[in-house]
Amino acid sequence: MASLGSLSPAVSARDRAWLEARAWLAVGDAHRLVFDLVAAEEALANAAVLLVDPEAPSELRAELAWMRSGLRRYQRRLPEALAFADEAVDLCPAQGGARVMALLMRGQVWSSLGESAQAANDCRAAVEELGPAAEPYCRLSAVQNLALALMECGCVEEARKYLAEAKALVAAMGQPEPRWHVQWVEGLLAAKCGREEEAKMCLKAAQAGFELGQDAWHAAIVALDLAMVWLRQTGDGEALRILAKVLPHLATFRFEAEGLVALKLLQKAAGEGRANIDLLEQVRRSARRMPSAQLAASSDR
Repeated sequence: MASLGSLSPAVSARDRAWLEARAWLAVGDAHRLVFDLVAAEEALANAAVLLVDPEAPSELRAELAWMRSGLRRYQRRLPEALAFADEAVDLCPAQGGARVMALLMRGQVWSSLGESAQAANDCRAAVEELGPAAEPYCRLSAVQNLALALMECGCVEEARKYLAEAKALVAAMGQPEPRWHVQWVEGLLAAKCGREEEAKMCLKAAQAGFELGQDAWHAAIVALDLAMVWLRQTGDGEALRILAKVLPHLATFRFEAEGLVALKLLQKAAGEGRANIDLLEQVRRSARRMPSAQLAASSDR
């Protein structure tokens, strides 16, 4: 913020306000990503004061709404999250990356509300707006999210189609990290279809990839998904072994209140030799809502 004081006197007060708002948005996002929600809230409130002018740039107002939606979603204030997501979509130009991100954010909120068909509609709109010639990483993010949303609302065949596109994009990129995310999605889809062995193979590969890339947080979330597959297939045995390894690591992260309670109860149950499926599901959902845990803006249901 201090550098704003060195701006040329020729910069108008209004332009100075827009620059300061942009800086507060960056500060707010940085705090959000390290789970300092109080500081994030304060920074976004400062940006909102500067952007209250109806002539403020629509892209900045859209970015503010998008960030507030993500923050409210993490706080489980879902009606507010949806209202901010609607605002972000309305403020964005008809075409462009900002609108795509706003649509994907709204899709996440719909998913959190249990409205998987609405989530799929927004993700499909994001994919259509991007078009097949879009920048590969943007296209991959949107396609992965659409595959997940379709999976959740039972449109398995259509989900497979977009998963195949995601795999083709990853192959063309030649980068390891996107492949791990796609393997994660592939494992979740296989589990949804009852193909447990395929699901375990894909999730193990994704987990190993994240560990290789020193992405311990994503590796831990994939481990939760893998534990769920084992628990549903064979009961406590292997699931408890996985949980014994991953739960101490998860306990070092700052969960939301709902997820923290579920995590502590799951730790207690696992310590007593029980892998509670409902608690495991709550921890999985809470973990996926964390800002650093996005599966390219993943579904959390």
